Amino acid sequence: MKISLVSRVRRFFSSDSEGNALVEMAVTLPVLMLVMTGIFSFSLLLFQQMQLTETVSNTGRYLAVARQAPDPCATALSSIQNAPGLSANPVISITQNGAALPSTCPTTPTSSTLITGATVNVSVKSTSSLAVYGSGLTNLYLTSQISEIVQ
Repeated sequence: MKISLVSRVRRFFSSDSEGNALVEMAVTLPVLMLVMTGIFSFSLLLFQQMQLTETVSNTGRYLAVARQAPDPCATALSSIQNAPGLSANPVISITQNGAALPSTCPTTPTSSTLITGATVNVSVKSTSSLAVYGSGLTNLYLTSQISEIVQ
């Protein structure tokens, strides 16, 4: 005896538990995707902060030991401005004993702008955003700073 297609369809949809898994997945999948996308977006923001911190740390260490480099100030600014993951116009502050260092400070054989024993402070503020499906926080500020003693 053959069972008709119509009776198969009726029997499939008449059972109470046949579609429960599909309904549960349809309800939980959008929420799960929203949470996963939020985690991914936040991890990108955290990665940008880590890159900024590493760049500022490297710049501070460079200024601490590069007293005799040809132009340590320009090299330090260039390394920050060319760092991956930063906004186009980060706010950069490099000071020595509280006084701002110039953007270029060429070293001559007899003198250097960087003073041995002085404290060099490097501070950078960069903008970023956190977006999940087109909505989110804009103009988040990522900042990092370091102080080093010039050797």
